[in-house]
This record gives sequence, C-alpha cells and structure tokens, in this order.
Amino acid sequence: FSWDTTKKANGTYAVNARAYDAAGHVTASASVNITVSNVTTPADTQAPIPYISTPRNGTYIGASVNINVLAEDNVGIASISVYVDGVLIAVANAASLAYVWDGSHLMSGWHNILAIAKDKAGNAGSTTVTVYH
Repeated sequence: FSWDTTKKANGTYAVNARAYDAAGHVTASASVNITVSNVTTPADTQAPIPYISTPRNGTYIGASVNINVLAEDNVGIASISVYVDGVLIAVANAASLAYVWDGSHLMSGWHNILAIAKDKAGNAGSTTVTVYH
C-alpha cells in the first residue's frame, strides 16, 4: 500500500485496514495514528556571484592569457561559462574555472571578458572585466 501524503495537510491521521470476503463481510483492524509532516524546500531564487580573479579589469594582456574565475552560491554552482567579446571560449561544470586563452589573434584595443555562473536551479550571475591587447 502506498499513500501520497503530499496531498494532505500536516497533522495526525487515524488509519485502519479493512478486509472483505466474498459474502460481503467486513472486518476492520484497530486504527493506527500516523503523523504527516511534509517538509517543503523553499525555491532557490538567489543568483550565484562569479569573480574573475585574473586578468584584472583594465590590465594589458599579451598573446597568452590566464583566465581564472571563481563562483559562490547559497546552494551550489552548476557551471561557469567565459566569453571574450561575446564568443564562448571556455565552460566548466564546477565552482571554478582556470583557462589559458590564446589571444594572439585579437586586434589591438579593448576587449570584454564575461563570466556567467549558473546554479542548479538555473539562476545566473555575471561579471565582466575589460582588458587591452
């Protein structure tokens, strides 16, 4: 026997079993008290917070760039994605990402590095640094 208690309010319920025979006779067992205590988990609505530790905002970069991102969340990080000028360059399914990026093909000028962290509930947080190549 299975009973889905999620459709019942929390509280105490008296439960008994009944047996029927072919002649229509019924015998009931003694009642047993069962306490229903459905615990609800609040929805995760807090976005994770990513940090780009390197390179720092406003720095000059060379051809090889170490990109390091850490993310924090109240429940847990599902992934970190890193974009340079809108192009995805790296993904990690963890709370940290370390990536060596070949920036030798970049034109001289300012470029945006965007990190997006997502948690297991689908909330997303982002941060951007601007660097010069």
